[in-house]
Amino acid sequence: MSAHLPKSKRDATVIVLAACWAHARRKFYDLHEATGSPIAAEALRRIAELYAIERSIRGRTADARRHVRNTSARPLIEMMKPWLEMELGRVPPAGPLAEAIRYALARWPALTRFLDDGRIEPDIRGLGRWRRPMGNHLLPHRHRKAQQRRALCLATSARRLLYPQQQTFAK
Repeated sequence: MSAHLPKSKRDATVIVLAACWAHARRKFYDLHEATGSPIAAEALRRIAELYAIERSIRGRTADARRHVRNTSARPLIEMMKPWLEMELGRVPPAGPLAEAIRYALARWPALTRFLDDGRIEPDIRGLGRWRRPMGNHLLPHRHRKAQQRRALCLATSARRLLYPQQQTFAK
């Protein structure tokens, strides 16, 4: 993709992985619904605080969102990771709660990427609308061809989002 961009844009174009808090939250939610786990309830409470901050800054500029996230959300995130690590050491390692905690911790850098860039959404559920016209090949399939089509469509979608004025694509 970068070979077709002018040098100045090629150097500035970096795609980074940002994970979705809704996916991490869902693991704790399902567990809390099934078992009433107080640890899962506390994780949900902490994640709800992040969502409340995001609701309060919706519609603001990227710089304003980054500023609020750094002053309000970052301290919560910085307290959450050690709490999750501590709880992981206290719960049965093969249990569903440990699995939910490991899911979040394994994706921690990607889950916290939104703190440093106000353009990144911490929850990608709303982004599903822009990818639907491309069809079902974005769903997680196990076959190699499906994975290749998914990667190609994601790269194409990212390019369309970054450069909407360029609608020429290789055949």
